[in-house]
Amino acid sequence: YNTEGLLAEWSDYDFKHWFATDVIPAAIEFLEKVVSVRPIDGNLTLERKCSSWLNEHENQCERVSTSYTSCGGFHDIEDKYFDEIYECSDRDADNCILHESGGGTAHDLTLYFTGRTSYGCDGVYGFSSFCHQNLWDRPIAGFVNLCEQTLLDEGQYFTWEKAVTLVVHEVYHVMGFSSTGFAYFRYNNKDRTP
Repeated sequence: YNTEGLLAEWSDYDFKHWFATDVIPAAIEFLEKVVSVRPIDGNLTLERKCSSWLNEHENQCERVSTSYTSCGGFHDIEDKYFDEIYECSDRDADNCILHESGGGTAHDLTLYFTGRTSYGCDGVYGFSSFCHQNLWDRPIAGFVNLCEQTLLDEGQYFTWEKAVTLVVHEVYHVMGFSSTGFAYFRYNNKDRTP
């Protein structure tokens, strides 16, 4: 997981460091104990979104989407997490540029914590979503945006337990436990659930 966005966007020094070094690690540790997934083979990489394929079978893209690194508009994902792809801007298979993979990560989920307050923070503690899925619709990357002022307004009532529970709740949404995510659950590794 990555807390750089949260640390950069929140203003209260003590509060953001409490979340980044205590609350979030505790929530992740809890989730690692109670949730198990089928592990991936090798490193996890994300697909670079292609706006127009020249030859999809050969992984040749005429135009890579300009927003392929964006995770819900809240965090940009580093290039090292993406698959390789050939970009052939002149519709010429002999004139392609290889965008190499950075190798990905050994984790099963790439997770970004942000702290933007300009959108969606009116009266809520946070919100989250997945932004990349694998071939079987399993969320493999997402963001959790936590709303600093709403949380600070809770004062002494916002305890460590509530903070950890909030992060666990939001990470569950990233993992697909949401009104939009349930539609992508699979039954017997093939069919989507009814």
